[in-house]
Amino acid sequence: SGSKIFYKGAVKYFPYGYNQHDLLADALAGYDFGKYGMISGNATYQLKEAPYMFTHYQSHPVDWSFSLPKTKMFGAGGKYQNIRYGITADVNYYVVDHLPVYPGIASPYITTGVENIFVAHFANRNGFYGVHLDNDVWFTSSPNEGVVKRTFPMLVTKHSIYYERRIFKNVLWLAFGFDLRYNYLNNAPYYDPFLASFYPVYTTSKSFPVLDFFVNFKVKTVRFFLKVDNISSSFGPKGYFSLYGYPAADLSFKVGVKWRFFE
Repeated sequence: SGSKIFYKGAVKYFPYGYNQHDLLADALAGYDFGKYGMISGNATYQLKEAPYMFTHYQSHPVDWSFSLPKTKMFGAGGKYQNIRYGITADVNYYVVDHLPVYPGIASPYITTGVENIFVAHFANRNGFYGVHLDNDVWFTSSPNEGVVKRTFPMLVTKHSIYYERRIFKNVLWLAFGFDLRYNYLNNAPYYDPFLASFYPVYTTSKSFPVLDFFVNFKVKTVRFFLKVDNISSSFGPKGYFSLYGYPAADLSFKVGVKWRFFE
């Protein structure tokens, strides 16, 4: 029930190797108001070398060797969290300079303009007699036309409603419910498997809600799951693309087992 100040910071520097003179510094400080929640502020600065595949690549039919400048990124933001009521809200603002881009069949390049990104996120985690309602909403805005604006959707939402409880003398944990996801102004990038890189295509994909159903069981350290993906395709619009050029399965099933030997 008390109040307290908390803070932490870290600095990482690479003195040699491919990432020589790379730098990562971040800091966080906040105040815990007890039952009224906690508030914090954060700041990050990063100086990072472009991925190796962007600077050196030898294969038919492409062959390149570039000396690209390091990417500079500064971010600052704040967060409010109240665990008692299951509420989280945070905002962050990023300034990125010299962003490496792989434009597909052409050679990689570094952006010359500074890109500004504003990201706001709200989430809640609430439950009542085993019924849970979880929501996450992300809003991303980039005022200048650039790679970030053409790579990330403006609005991303994820909603989950599920029921969970322990049965058979608390030996078996059971949870089942639905997940609903939606992207608005979905500027889905293309994924190149050879370079393991995403790049913008400047094409806005259609936005469809995606509904999934899941069932999870857990006995001690063994977890079983069953998931039905994209149920909404059976009664809603079809043609959903997870990425540009990568159509998502209309309706699919997943079954699996996860066994942790130590927990």
